[in-house]
Amino acid sequence: KIINELRYFNKNFPQEALKKAMNAKEEITPILLEELDKIIACPEIVTENPDYMLHTYAIYLLAQFREKKAFTRIIDLIAFTPEEVEAFFGDILTEGLPSILYSTFDGDLNSLQSIIENPLLNIYVRSAALDVYGKLYSDELVSKEECIDYLRELVYDNFYDINFDLATEVQDVVIQEHIFEMID
Repeated sequence: KIINELRYFNKNFPQEALKKAMNAKEEITPILLEELDKIIACPEIVTENPDYMLHTYAIYLLAQFREKKAFTRIIDLIAFTPEEVEAFFGDILTEGLPSILYSTFDGDLNSLQSIIENPLLNIYVRSAALDVYGKLYSDELVSKEECIDYLRELVYDNFYDINFDLATEVQDVVIQEHIFEMID
């Protein structure tokens, strides 16, 4: 019943259903993970029905639960085409995605970096992933040396050109994390 109340847009915010979902973490987590799997296998569920909402509630609930099994699924979802990702997430891309990724992060830096480095992906997705990378450094889950090396690689080695679209995001990480060695 909770899932059915969260499946489609309703003018009334489903506050009670969300409270029930939060109180049923153990029972609902596998259902929410399965929902993400369904969207990955059949993105038309969302792209062809803008009122479909269950995946949105799923990622927020899974992030609140700090469910590490959600990370790979969310990475898979944000790796779709920019148009599909926009249909999946809308404003979440700029508002909540960094927190969602961070809350579900399972330790797989390679997956995070593959999102950051892929110029074919939505810029907001790439920016969110880079923001998470900076937070991982801040929380000492990435060493300072590793962080500096990676940011330098982003800027100089592989991806820099006159239209480098992540330049501002790299600057933000440098400033937010006080990596003064990189200011030049």
